[in-house]
Amino acid sequence: MSEIFLCENLSKTYGKHVIFENLNFSIRQGEIFVVLGKNGAGKSTLIKILLGMIKASSGAISYRGEKVKTNENFYRNVSAVLESVENVYPFLSGWENIRYFLSMSGKTIQNEKERMNELIERFNMKEAIHKPVGTYSRGMQQKLAIICCLARNTETIFLDEPTLGLDFEANQEMMNIISDLAKKEKKTIILTSHQADVLDNLSDTVLLLNNHKQLYCGKYKEFIKQYKPQSFELQTVQNNIVQKKTFPTSESASEELSKLLHAGHTLLEFHEREKTIEDILLEVYSENN
Repeated sequence: MSEIFLCENLSKTYGKHVIFENLNFSIRQGEIFVVLGKNGAGKSTLIKILLGMIKASSGAISYRGEKVKTNENFYRNVSAVLESVENVYPFLSGWENIRYFLSMSGKTIQNEKERMNELIERFNMKEAIHKPVGTYSRGMQQKLAIICCLARNTETIFLDEPTLGLDFEANQEMMNIISDLAKKEKKTIILTSHQADVLDNLSDTVLLLNNHKQLYCGKYKEFIKQYKPQSFELQTVQNNIVQKKTFPTSESASEELSKLLHAGHTLLEFHEREKTIEDILLEVYSENN
């Protein structure tokens, strides 16, 4: 796969406040690249810098070998849905929004009508598509924003928390669409998400930000392998109060159990369980605080 983005020694500060510093990574064509980090880690700031919406304090960004700010084709080849900005116009209907965003990319609704109707059907938006967007729920507005983004049919797509506000069925459909875009259409997807199912089902490469630094950038599967897949869960009760604790090894769990039994606790459960991505991230954040 060819390289789409290359970021070298990228830093962003506001006055004396450091958002992140010395980020080095590349994004390749056709992959799903996920930016991870706690709230305030700089995920949305990084996305906006990659899109050229705000400037980095230092470092260099290139898109297909050219600097973003001098690359004439950049904005023809990227589209985005950002969680922190208004992505659709509330005074227009859903259909009028789609038509407007198509026109912005030089396309017409007549030529794209079949593809747009397919997307509307997939997102279950048919009944609401001619109603004012101001009457939509947050989840419906999110789905419409994604449709408008996909209408431009660009090679690179930025999705900031794409499943935010979606119900279970729409969440599953969104993941299927994102996966198809990357695997079948070879689109490059750059997204942020806090949802474990999104990370597990979609991530090819992850960039993990914490404490203003880049903790990891590489394949998601390799990131998971760096941490032991199991942990040990212990439940005890004393005076009708249930206590649950998780330990990285059976030895540490057994040691704690011995202390609790000596203190008068009664054992309820002691078992091995597989770590979730949430467990792993909490462990990583704790180690690097």
